[in-house]
Amino acid sequence: MDITKENVNPNPRDTASPLSVIFFTYTIGMFKKGYRKTLDVDDLYNPLRSDRSMLLGDRLERNWNKNEEKAKKNNKKPSLLRVLVATFWPEYLYLGVLLVFMDIFIRLSQPLMLGRLLEYFKPVPTVTKTEALWYAGAVVALNALSALFMNQYIMGAFHYGMKVRAAS
Repeated sequence: MDITKENVNPNPRDTASPLSVIFFTYTIGMFKKGYRKTLDVDDLYNPLRSDRSMLLGDRLERNWNKNEEKAKKNNKKPSLLRVLVATFWPEYLYLGVLLVFMDIFIRLSQPLMLGRLLEYFKPVPTVTKTEALWYAGAVVALNALSALFMNQYIMGAFHYGMKVRAAS
């Protein structure tokens, strides 16, 4: 690929539906292409608009200049860590909220549902067969939700880490 020409391979994530993003189905085309042939640079998608190094670098530079002015006023050295936090805190806040929701609501609910399910297997059951089936379904559904949320969290962490690296 000529480094000076823009690759005209649009990123499928730009037009992907929310369900496609949740289940990563927008990546299927790339997997099919990679199965048929060895991928080369021309097969790569363009970066997302929000992932362009020019945009990310400008965000980081604005915060660096603010931090530099503030440091001069207080006779301190500017801090790259503070600048990175100031630039990317919304992205990492989203990941934190996702992780807290997953840990508090999903992972704590699983043992509660499992405990209610196990009550069916006592010598004198305190739940009906129908309730036990509902609890079993809840355990399976919570496990599936946990996997979905964890995959989104990991993808987000790598994506935002790439943004920080591209900006700096």
